Amino acid sequence: MDHRLPFLVFILLRSLGYTTDNQSEQILITAFSSELENNGLWEEAIAVSLMLDDPRYPRINIFNLSLRIL
Repeated sequence: MDHRLPFLVFILLRSLGYTTDNQSEQILITAFSSELENNGLWEEAIAVSLMLDDPRYPRINIFNLSLRIL
C-alpha cells in the first residue's frame, strides 16, 4: 500500500490541532517509514521515525533501521 497520501493528510490534520489515538499514529508513521526504507530512502525514513511521540519508539526504529542498512 502507498502510505504517502494518508501520511500527508495526517500531518496536515495534526498541524491543525486534530488528534488521533497514539496506536493509529504509530502504525501510520511506522508503515510510512518502512515504505521509505524499502524504496532506498533511509534518511527520510529516519526523519519520519522521529515523529513518533513516545520517546522509546524513535530510538528503537532508528536503531533497527541502522542495523539493516549497515
